[in-house]
Amino acid sequence: MVLKGAGTIVYDGTTFSVVNAGNPAMASGGMGDVLTGCIAALIAQTKDISRSAVYGAYLHSHAADVVAQQGERGLLAGDLLPLLGKKINQMPT
Repeated sequence: MVLKGAGTIVYDGTTFSVVNAGNPAMASGGMGDVLTGCIAALIAQTKDISRSAVYGAYLHSHAADVVAQQGERGLLAGDLLPLLGKKINQMPT
C-alpha cells in the first residue's frame, strides 16, 4: 500500500517505510499516474513488489524535488519523465 503525502508511507503487510522526499508542487493532476507507472515498471523489472513500491515512491518524489528547484509553480507530471528515465537506470538491482 502506498499513501501519498508529506512523508509518503509504504506498507507491505509487515513493514512500514516512509519516503521523506517530495514537495507541494506534486499536488497536481497525473502525479499519481506517474507514481504508479514507476512502481509498475520496477515490479516488472525486479519482481520485488515491496522494494519496488519504496524505490518507486522515492524515485518519483526525488525527481519532483529536482525539477522543482527551477520553481514549484506549474510543475506537471510529465516534467518528471526525463529525469525518471535517468534515475531508474541508476537504481541498484
